[in-house]
Amino acid sequence: MQPRPPYRLLATSGEFCIGAQHDANDCESVQFVSGIAPSWAPAPQASTELLLSYGINDCEAKVARIPIAQVWGMLRPLDGEVGVCE
Repeated sequence: MQPRPPYRLLATSGEFCIGAQHDANDCESVQFVSGIAPSWAPAPQASTELLLSYGINDCEAKVARIPIAQVWGMLRPLDGEVGVCE
C-alpha cells in the first residue's frame, strides 16, 4: 500500500494456505487473516517477522509468525506500479 492517502495497493500476492492441523499441505476451506503486526524486537533492531492473527473454519483463532522476507518474496507489483513505496 502507498504510505500516504489515497493508500492505493502497490502489490499483491497469491492466496495464503493456512494448513490444516492434521496436514500442513491441506489448506483449510474457511480461512482469513484478521490482523498483522511486526513482532517485537529489542531496540535498535528492526523486526524480521510479522505476527498474523487468523481464523480457521470460523471455529478457531490462532497467531503465527512469518518472516518479513518471505512476505516480500510473495508480493507481485500490480500493473502500472514500479516501486514498493513512492
